[in-house]
Amino acid sequence: MSKKTSEAIKPQSDPDTYIYNPNIAAEELGLPLDLILEFVGDFIAKAEEFKDELYRSIEEDDFESASILSDKLLGVAKNLMIEDAVASMKTVKESKDKIVLVTHTDQFYEVIEKLKNIKLISVDEEILLQEERLKTLEDSYAIDPLKWADDYTKTMDELVTLYDKQGRLDKAIAIHEKSLAIHKKSLALYEVLYKKDPEKCTMDYISSLRKTAIAYRRVNCFNEANALDEQRLAILQELYQIDPKKWESEYLKHLTSLAISFKRQNRLDEAIALQEKKNVIYEEFYKTDSKWMMPYTMELSTLSDLFKRQERFDEAIAPQEKKIVIYEECAIADQDYVRTQSDLADLYTKVNRQNEAIALYEKVLPVLEELYEADPKKLVYTYSIVLNALADAYYNQKSFNKAIPLQEKSLRIHEELYKTDPEHWTVVYARVQNLLGVFYVEQERFDEAIPLYEKSLAFIEELYKKDSENWVLRYSMALNNLGYSYKCVNCLDEAITLQEKSLNILEELYKTEPEKCAEYYLKALTDLGKMHYDQKHFDETMLLEEKRLEVLEYLYKIDPQEKYSYIDVLQGLATTKAKNTNYTEAVQLFSKYFEIIDFHQKDEIIWFIYPFVKWYQCEQRLGNSIAIDDLDELALKLIALYKEKLAEKYQEEIVKLHDGYMTLRDSEDAFDREKYEIFVKIFLN
Repeated sequence: MSKKTSEAIKPQSDPDTYIYNPNIAAEELGLPLDLILEFVGDFIAKAEEFKDELYRSIEEDDFESASILSDKLLGVAKNLMIEDAVASMKTVKESKDKIVLVTHTDQFYEVIEKLKNIKLISVDEEILLQEERLKTLEDSYAIDPLKWADDYTKTMDELVTLYDKQGRLDKAIAIHEKSLAIHKKSLALYEVLYKKDPEKCTMDYISSLRKTAIAYRRVNCFNEANALDEQRLAILQELYQIDPKKWESEYLKHLTSLAISFKRQNRLDEAIALQEKKNVIYEEFYKTDSKWMMPYTMELSTLSDLFKRQERFDEAIAPQEKKIVIYEECAIADQDYVRTQSDLADLYTKVNRQNEAIALYEKVLPVLEELYEADPKKLVYTYSIVLNALADAYYNQKSFNKAIPLQEKSLRIHEELYKTDPEHWTVVYARVQNLLGVFYVEQERFDEAIPLYEKSLAFIEELYKKDSENWVLRYSMALNNLGYSYKCVNCLDEAITLQEKSLNILEELYKTEPEKCAEYYLKALTDLGKMHYDQKHFDETMLLEEKRLEVLEYLYKIDPQEKYSYIDVLQGLATTKAKNTNYTEAVQLFSKYFEIIDFHQKDEIIWFIYPFVKWYQCEQRLGNSIAIDDLDELALKLIALYKEKLAEKYQEEIVKLHDGYMTLRDSEDAFDREKYEIFVKIFLN
């Protein structure tokens, strides 16, 4: 934009007040406004820190140092979109003319002084400014499209962002479409110029490709955008191979933007391929100059994170291991080094390399403790994560004596944090209490587990009341944990009350979202069923088993491979029904059992004989002669199958089973004697 145009639309204000819109940077970077303002403050502080050294470098004709310092400030200014600062530092970075350097450094520090008094204007005020600017630029664009296209479309983009904030979507869409049309027109013009004179017009053409791709994305035309991005990448890759030094910056920038675009579209394989190309380049930079250590390690983290998003944890490990080697080569033992070790240990855990995970956690913990003691506020989150992770790793190895002291330390830390800021720390505090309770239960230290479970439950219950949808499963688990502990200290009435409460909650959820909570509901049914059985509440136990069977049938229909729990419950419930003389219901369950099970896959003959004898007995009691004839035929088929499968061992198995049934032959219970008689009739005669 020309100086004249800029001044024509600039608002009248106090000359000491600087108009800067951090909302644009917030939108571009996807960060909260508060954080952008914090970054601006950090940028001002960094500029002040560099000030004396920058002027001294210029005074002493040390242009290399001036270029390095200005480059650092330039990168931040670009990210924060402080355009006046970008222009000044770009000139300082590239110039070797002392007068030019001093002039632009002075201008830069004038901007810094003005930034200290940023005036934040309202969205309504900003819209009026941008609309006025758009009218001015529209006339300029009509006269010279190529010269004014960038400023014109950039103002459109800023106006769209503001309209979005006010929910004025029709206006935003219309401007997006107009912006796309302009970009397409510019691209067509630049393409003609590029074909005529590639050397002169390359930068303009690839820049137009980028801007047009962005415009396509804004109207959700992702295929068109991707095609232009890939076209641009092909040009830059070829240029980079011809002259790496000249084109590396632009090539890397495009690799980054395209990788981010693929990531947002969930095209992670393509994002990873581009990131790997970037990492090769940054590795070479690092090998030639250690100043590239930080950028290279950041790129390694990005690659690892992409692998993690695909749950390719084995591949995510290598970049993190490389990052640690680099830190150790450079003798760096700061917070990021510690976090990287913690992240790597977590990856080792995910791929079942538990011993390596524990060794790494044990290595990092003393370093982290020292850093935590020096700055508790800053390191508390990482420190508590490592404490909990190492405790969990010890727990998984049944090393409870090592796990518990770490979890107790974590609890003390979170107790203090909760006291200082209850709203922020409630969730984590409740979780740590619950985890320590679990550890105590493993050592049967129920008297210590119960108070923790009670406190954790009280917190979680309040969270559940405020947000039942997100807390329902954790609330039910907290009820189950405390209920189980009460059961273990023979407080069965209290245990049953809690388990019933949990079951009722899960039952309601299961009706509407069976997939979400089937496993939790099944566990609650099983736990409560065992408690009622221990109390000899057989009617309640039967009812719960029937519900349990319904859930298992639902899971079986989703995944027939997971059928054996369903089969076990089918047989168990059928047996119980038969004992209670509910023969008709028992027959239905036994019939379903034999319908589902594939005896070709079951070498153990007991899968056939035990339930078959019971089924036969029920049909006999009901006087179903036709069904008995069908069972006689089924028995012959399955006996033939097992004789073929077991060969000479078949008779050995029958003899073993006969010895077991012999205990029923002389039973006082006629029902038991019948089982023996059926076994002899079918399998011995």
